[in-house]
Amino acid sequence: MRIVGKIPLAVAMGLLTAPAAQAGEGSWISGDWYLTLGATGLVAPNFEGGKKYMFSAQPIISLGKVGPE
Repeated sequence: MRIVGKIPLAVAMGLLTAPAAQAGEGSWISGDWYLTLGATGLVAPNFEGGKKYMFSAQPIISLGKVGPE
């Protein structure tokens, strides 16, 4: 399994263990959440002075809970 495949597994494990750490404060899922989706891209020559260009794109995904930490 590549490292990219292991990252979602690590995030899921962290989310599953979070309720045990905050058991006295109520449900960890209640409250306001935000989700930001986007993308970033880069166009650059394959090498300095090159005539061919390379395009690279990456997604931006941010999920978080609103409020104090």
